[in-house]
Amino acid sequence: MNGKASPPSADDLQTTLTELGAQLREARVAQALTLDTIAQRTAIQRRLLQAIEVGDLEALPEPVYVRSLLTQYAQALHLESSEYAERFFPPTPASKNRSWAPLSGLQPRAWHLYILYVLLLVFSIRGLSNWLTQQRPQIVIMKPSAEENIPSLSSINSKVLDPSELNSPVTVVVDIQSSSWLQVETDDAIAFEGTVAKGTQKTWKARQKITVRAEDAGAVFVTVNNQARQRFGQSGKPKQMTYAAGNP
Repeated sequence: MNGKASPPSADDLQTTLTELGAQLREARVAQALTLDTIAQRTAIQRRLLQAIEVGDLEALPEPVYVRSLLTQYAQALHLESSEYAERFFPPTPASKNRSWAPLSGLQPRAWHLYILYVLLLVFSIRGLSNWLTQQRPQIVIMKPSAEENIPSLSSINSKVLDPSELNSPVTVVVDIQSSSWLQVETDDAIAFEGTVAKGTQKTWKARQKITVRAEDAGAVFVTVNNQARQRFGQSGKPKQMTYAAGNP
């Protein structure tokens, strides 16, 4: 005999863990505490606490770490923590001298898992970023050419209808047969300006007059004060028309 105590066997650890886990569970239930409460107090995962209570040694890390888990669990229940630690895995001079050996063997595995997790996370983020970039719609801003510029008002034929032809106030309904740029003024104030899509119908009312300007007069139909619907002008040519309200 050399007087050195041998470390406990796996069967001994299993038996001791089953006994200690049952005692801890009884103490927890007696104090009306849940596993979630103990997990919050100790920062130990709930699954590890449950494995301790049922004596599931295979679900737990190396014995040196289980010893620490038992200590924390017992402290959370205000029990003698050192007793649980000593009963499960009593330290020996040899184990103290080799205390860094298990840790040095565990550290690379833990760091390997951590590095692998970080790499997977980085590549996942890159892949998601690339996918979102491919899915992002491309926005192309089309600049009008010199031939497509909005015509100046000086090049638009203008006509003022006789007020006697209309009732007061004036109401104009515009129907768009194909996309066209349109500007509408009501009583000298711009009420609308922009490109109107095919099939759009808009109505404007004014006390004195309404001025309509269209880039493609043939694409626009107007109805003034519920009179007959008329084409605004020739297709492909700009036009301006002012509709004045009649005198009361």
